[in-house]
Amino acid sequence: MSLFDNNCNNVKPIHKCKGCACDVLKKLCAGSLVNIVLKGGDEFFEDELAFVRLDHKTCCATFLLEGYPFIIDCENIVGIQVLR
Repeated sequence: MSLFDNNCNNVKPIHKCKGCACDVLKKLCAGSLVNIVLKGGDEFFEDELAFVRLDHKTCCATFLLEGYPFIIDCENIVGIQVLR
């Protein structure tokens, strides 16, 4: 069993959001810590992000960064590292 086998969100197989990072986020539990690389970047984001949720209609991924919401389209994430 891997980190990606756990489907905390019970996501339906058909969804709007496309891409590897979106697929990983769909299966993550709230509170999971991640590092991400954004489109146009070549390094991981400087800080760990706590995953909050993924809106399957808008593809907006919400994270907490130093206690504040950080929202980005999951399709703009080109790399993701799940820490725990």
